[in-house]
Amino acid sequence: MAQLYLKIVDAVQLGCYSERGLLSYFMFRVLPGCLARFLTLAQFPDHGNNPFGGMEEPQDVTLFSELDFGNQGFGKPDGAIYFRHNDRRFLIMIEVKPNQTYEESCAPTARYNSTIQGQLELKWRLMKLFTANPLYEAMGVKYVVENNAMITYYRGRDQIYAPNVDVAQLGLDRRRRLRLVEGVGLFFTQFVEGLVGREKGSGAILFGTLFAVAAAERLEASTREVGNTARGEDQEWDALWGE
Repeated sequence: MAQLYLKIVDAVQLGCYSERGLLSYFMFRVLPGCLARFLTLAQFPDHGNNPFGGMEEPQDVTLFSELDFGNQGFGKPDGAIYFRHNDRRFLIMIEVKPNQTYEESCAPTARYNSTIQGQLELKWRLMKLFTANPLYEAMGVKYVVENNAMITYYRGRDQIYAPNVDVAQLGLDRRRRLRLVEGVGLFFTQFVEGLVGREKGSGAILFGTLFAVAAAERLEASTREVGNTARGEDQEWDALWGE
């Protein structure tokens, strides 16, 4: 069940409700001015090198709290960090799990999009579809729509797709999708478009988790993992990039 964390700042009590409230506090009260230090603390899978180690404060920083990519789309990330470093652009999509480990989050009883693996994979699927596939357009509106190859891989794992679903017969209304309109469209146009590629100024999209093992006032010191979620499955997932 969601918890309420209370924090007093300048004689005002802030009510941080659940992980999104915690991250809002962290993003807007703690992180500004110390992003470089935060990124230096990041741990990457398989003890990979941290590309941000020893960096100075990054440029063009934009901090996001509680983005919305739709219940029938790709979920609602708790937050995101956009910045430039060494003439490259970076976007880190973040989920928060207060008082919970990665293993606890991925318990067999949890729904796919409630586990940290499922939440990060949904964002990875969305970003991969946006950067590697043509957008679907209907009545002047552009959509990111999950393709057949990706649905085939995730049917039976992601509860939105039954294990025996006939992928070829799925219409737009039965696929994960996202309308690129209003604020969502602006986010992708301004912060995602052109981010991945070989062109000068391109960069990378990373996906990470804050495992907060204490209350809001210790969130800064309780970072355990921010980084790429790839876990050795790149070869198996290569077939999902385009169709």
